[in-house]
Amino acid sequence: MPHIRKARRADLADAEYICIQTASGILRKNDKMEKITALMFSSYYINEETEHCFVLEEKGRAVGYILCAPSAKRFARRYRKDNLKRIVELSPLWAFLSFFTPVKYSLLGGKYPSHLHIDILDEYQSSGYGSKLMNTLLEHLKEKGIKGVMLSCSADNKRAIAFYKKFGFKKIISAFGSTLMGKNL
Repeated sequence: MPHIRKARRADLADAEYICIQTASGILRKNDKMEKITALMFSSYYINEETEHCFVLEEKGRAVGYILCAPSAKRFARRYRKDNLKRIVELSPLWAFLSFFTPVKYSLLGGKYPSHLHIDILDEYQSSGYGSKLMNTLLEHLKEKGIKGVMLSCSADNKRAIAFYKKFGFKKIISAFGSTLMGKNL
């Protein structure tokens, strides 16, 4: 039976696998793109923010996660210092695009200082685990005194948007195929 626990650095390979398996087509085009995808959306959090990350574990491996950076400023600084350098080695074009990843979080960091990513392998979806992961993180952020959290998802992912609205997230803006949503805590 799957259960939720705090993430550990040892979860890095599982988190990267989950990230790649749940990513959209272009982000899974080849091995290089898969490495870039993991660096953009999962590696930072497991390496730098495990205190604020939780995994859904079954039989000793993570099968889902909710990853969080509690500070937009710290995320921008550390992401650009470490992950961006590794992305440059793989693709200067994707490094240029990835440079702007922290911008959306930094612009709204006053009202929503933290942001999250949640992904669950297909065979564990629609079983209530996403809700349990979300509740676990939101309760954790409240305990830490964090006043708001945001996330970004594909603008055409109606299922995800409905899921986030269930937890009180509100649409901030939709642009360039993405929807940014926030929630006051």
